[in-house]
Amino acid sequence: LSSTLPLVHSWIRSHNIVLGTTVAIGPSASFVALSPEKGTYHWGIPASLAELLASDTKGKVSQVTLGAGGAWAVVWENGVVDWEIWEECAELKGILEGAAKGDITYISLNPYTRGQYFLAFEDGSARYCLPTLWATEVQKVIVEFQSQFLNVTSSFVAGGKAVLTAKMTTPSPLREGQREIGESSYVRMKMELKGLTEEEKIETNSDMKTKAKDEPKKEKWRDGKGDDWDDFDYQEPPPYNIL
Repeated sequence: LSSTLPLVHSWIRSHNIVLGTTVAIGPSASFVALSPEKGTYHWGIPASLAELLASDTKGKVSQVTLGAGGAWAVVWENGVVDWEIWEECAELKGILEGAAKGDITYISLNPYTRGQYFLAFEDGSARYCLPTLWATEVQKVIVEFQSQFLNVTSSFVAGGKAVLTAKMTTPSPLREGQREIGESSYVRMKMELKGLTEEEKIETNSDMKTKAKDEPKKEKWRDGKGDDWDDFDYQEPPPYNIL
């Protein structure tokens, strides 16, 4: 990243923001970086997109994609999608115009070839226009995804992507020491130590045991391998995304 996109690399390092930060790469080294805490940073993008991002009238941006020839699309957290796409791509335009608010959870436009795209929907389906060789492999991944994750009892749109609100009936790809907390899965678990006056055992779903001493004003984190972070400046992680 430091050699291919030095501007976004220095921005991420200077703000110490990695968790939850996403970067959309476009033609001619253009990009849009999105950070949950620091907002949006971009370079070389179409003026219409820059103006839309600067206006910030529709809430928080969830996802941005940059396509060849100045095409772009934005997915907002409230499910609204804005776009400027290729005039010759009538099929994609029809899909975008016909989709209800919240239907589309992810969009990817090819930054090098006009007319190629991939869309994911809240119900787990997908639409795409790709070269035959790519499409064959993409379809395999889609089938695998649908077989593993469509046994969810319900979902809602947050962060521009489908987020679990119920436990999956198939095993979650959680590493040892990690557990599901509410709607999301976090690599580091927050242990609330307020009110503890003696050592207590805290047992997670993975049978990991931790002993916590009386430190009512501190937050401790564990990651399943026994590493602690004391006095950590906690920032709420983004939802665990399944697409």
